[in-house]
Amino acid sequence: QADTITNVIDNAEETAAAEDNYISAKRLLEETRLAMTYEANLKLMRQGISIDTMPLSRLVDRLKEAERSYYDPLLINKGEDFENRAARAEALDTRTELYKQTVTVFEALRSAPAESLARVDTKAPDFTARRVFEVSEPLRARAESTYEALMTAPRGDMGDSIKKAFRNVDDILSDNGYELNDSNRRAVRILGYAEMEINPASIDRVKEADQALRQVIEQMTPAKTLELIRNGDNPLDENIFDLNRRLKESSPSKDTEKYSRFLVRLERKGDISEAEKDAFIGMYRLFRQIEKSDGKLLGNVLDAGGALTLKNLLSASRSNRAKGMDYGIDDDFGGLEKLITKGSSISDQIERGFKSSGNIGHLLDQGRELMEKLGPDSLPIDELTENSSLDDICDTVRDRFAQRSVQALMEDYEDDQAELLAARQVEDRVIEILTDGNIPVTPDNILAQDVLMNQRGKTFNSLMKQAGATEEGPEKLKKAVDKLHESFDDITSAQESYEELKNTADELLSERADSLTDAVNVRELGLLHRQIGIAARNARNESYEVPVEIDGEWTSINLKLVRDSGESGTVTVAMETEGLGRAAAKLSLDNNRLNGYITTDSKDGLKKLSLAADELSKRLTDRGIEVAQLNCIEGSFDGTQDTTAPEGEAAGRELYEVAKCFISVIREL
Repeated sequence: QADTITNVIDNAEETAAAEDNYISAKRLLEETRLAMTYEANLKLMRQGISIDTMPLSRLVDRLKEAERSYYDPLLINKGEDFENRAARAEALDTRTELYKQTVTVFEALRSAPAESLARVDTKAPDFTARRVFEVSEPLRARAESTYEALMTAPRGDMGDSIKKAFRNVDDILSDNGYELNDSNRRAVRILGYAEMEINPASIDRVKEADQALRQVIEQMTPAKTLELIRNGDNPLDENIFDLNRRLKESSPSKDTEKYSRFLVRLERKGDISEAEKDAFIGMYRLFRQIEKSDGKLLGNVLDAGGALTLKNLLSASRSNRAKGMDYGIDDDFGGLEKLITKGSSISDQIERGFKSSGNIGHLLDQGRELMEKLGPDSLPIDELTENSSLDDICDTVRDRFAQRSVQALMEDYEDDQAELLAARQVEDRVIEILTDGNIPVTPDNILAQDVLMNQRGKTFNSLMKQAGATEEGPEKLKKAVDKLHESFDDITSAQESYEELKNTADELLSERADSLTDAVNVRELGLLHRQIGIAARNARNESYEVPVEIDGEWTSINLKLVRDSGESGTVTVAMETEGLGRAAAKLSLDNNRLNGYITTDSKDGLKKLSLAADELSKRLTDRGIEVAQLNCIEGSFDGTQDTTAPEGEAAGRELYEVAKCFISVIREL
């Protein structure tokens, strides 16, 4: 009788009597248990396979196959090379196991004893999640339930005992010159739990490590974990400070998206006044300027012997602006300054100092965390004064953000759901293009690629309009576009120029976003950032979205270059304008001989494109390329349906010459 889950359970007493059979059955059950992930079970059930009646040996194999099928697209990059199928399967199994371990470890760290931080060398290279986990487990077992965890505030029933055990914390902080706030108190408690010496050096060390580890735990979502492992990283064994820096790596599109979410939180809070809204925006901009200065703003205050208070940070920012430094604030800083000045006149407050470890990176991380979590629910703006310190503000925002109402969480969830539902409506080809280009298939990337592919020209038309709202925007952008047109000589120059175009666009969009205060417009800029970013990623695969101005209308030409061998290959084109209609072209080059055709669904467009075809033939002939056939046809042809270039093959100079000539001819229509 076959060993199935049902049979083993039904015959438990009989199998126990026969020891050899019992051990064998138990081993099979254990292997099955280990293989039975939710994803694998679901896949088998959808295939109509009965888990409880299949022989266990076969079930283990089928479960492993199902699990590999589930994790393969999540942990293996498309186009990644392996020696053979066995090597691919081994790599997948290794990454899958690392993913499971990473999720388990970071989930455990959320409730690990805070004391763990004092018992690891946070200055050593092996200050890693794995190391903290290894240290924390014996402490957790020994302490049972009476400990303060890394990621949660002390429970109410522990409050009295903690106060009694650490009743002299404030005295210790005052004696060492520290501000009396929750972050500093927690650092002292952590050292106290471990019975370690408490001095400025140890307080700074624990405080810095505590903030970094907590931020890493917050950011290590399953999606981020998959991305890191898929790209060959090991988040379990990477130094916590290095991992935190990488996870926080910013980009113009991320910055704009973050600002958009902040404005949405403000606008949802219908009971705040315009003055309070201005103050929140002023606060956000101050933290943004701290980040943009890469810590120089903080350094200026500390070098002058000042405390990191709002008053001193505002003063330093104005001073930098007056000196012509690009990280100073604008003259108009919203309602923040008025509000805190008013608050400070209520009483003769004692200015609280801030004991700095001199680690600007730690302070920058505080500013970045504040930008992520700042909002009406996380900071009582009317309680701020000019003497409010960065530490104090961060403590308040961090605690209140963690205690957000269910309604606030549901509103954030609904925003994400709306984007997800929109992404589900796009055609499969959009997702194929992303996966072919090794671009993460996320809702915002799907929506961005959909606009590039199905609303041809909208991205760059919108970009030019946004550039027109800034003083030097149009000139800068047109200069970058002209350079791109002239750089279609080979893959290197074309891709370098496209990256420069992306950087110019990002800079202009960020400048524009900084000047706005309404969520809808800032969100539109965030979508533009994303579209330009996807276009730049596609360019790395020789699929170029090239902006051009035709009859005073900005649009884009999609050019794909696919090499067959040597200088042979194909240039496919897709574009759409009011004057030309929906147009496409296919230009094939073989041994310096070109055959091709151009199509459009517009009769008027056909006339213009026929003239363009004649001019293109002349220019190619002048460059030594024989044009055997180049017809213009009224009809439809979807240039996006062509296959992408073979792995590792780049289009040759002759194909780029064809593309460059096509661009120049179209520009002159």
